[in-house]
Amino acid sequence: MDKSQWTLLYQNISNIEPKNLKKLIWRENPVFPEFFDLLESATELETLDLSGCFASGDDLINEFAFYLENYYYLKSLTLNGSKTQKLNNNDIERLLESLKSNKSISSVDLSFHDCSPAIYTKVKELLLSNHYIRTFKLEISNLESSNEISDLFKAISQRGSPINYIWSDKNYIEMIENKIIKNSVAEQLRSYLSDAANQETTVDIPIVNEKYNESAVSNRKQASKQENNEKSYEIQDINAFTMELEQSRTNIGALESEMKTNPPPLEVSEYDIIQPKVPKVTISTELDELTERFSINNIFNRIINNI
Repeated sequence: MDKSQWTLLYQNISNIEPKNLKKLIWRENPVFPEFFDLLESATELETLDLSGCFASGDDLINEFAFYLENYYYLKSLTLNGSKTQKLNNNDIERLLESLKSNKSISSVDLSFHDCSPAIYTKVKELLLSNHYIRTFKLEISNLESSNEISDLFKAISQRGSPINYIWSDKNYIEMIENKIIKNSVAEQLRSYLSDAANQETTVDIPIVNEKYNESAVSNRKQASKQENNEKSYEIQDINAFTMELEQSRTNIGALESEMKTNPPPLEVSEYDIIQPKVPKVTISTELDELTERFSINNIFNRIINNI
């Protein structure tokens, strides 16, 4: 579509009262000035995804930054780069500056842009000034320097409010390979990485070029031990259920033998339909399928068919 068609689309969206709009996924679609009129009128908007919508040096970055500075509706912002549309350090710095005063956004994802480690200085300033943000992700193309990242980790630890800083496994492995993370805990950290290179790893506070943090490792081991205990309880429950099921089958076998030896009296209705005159009883298990299979009625049907 050309610009006039997109403008017409924005106008049509405005006619359907976007103030009730809660979530807008606009990824890899073009953005024009009229788009921000739409955003400003969507006063209930909580989730916004503009991934791949801005090019490096795009003047509309300033308009979007103005929106973030003055409209406090959003709770979640995703603005990832794409193969063809990536922002540079200056663009990201402008967005980070605008987020300092925003009091509604709690989750920010600015991954896959052409940023250098120097951007972490601005990230540190943002997270120290805005305590409303609780989840943050910014992946950069290459991690070589440790100073900015070390300062960022220290700032997070001194922030005084919870924060989930999410690293991609790619950046996390780079930190290990470039010795940004202390060698003595590298193997401990590797165990928490997923196998897929592009999946995400949530990091509390990684250890950086400082004293080995025995307390953090101990807490992780304790959590792992608790998880293993929970799994063992599940196995015990399954074993108990299996034993109960086998006992039920034994009881049913005995009941079938008893019924073959002493079958219950039968009566003929006026429609000549043979109906066993017995109460309906079921074997109580956790599986409805087994309950139905081992009901007394089903057992009688099998017995009658064999007579």
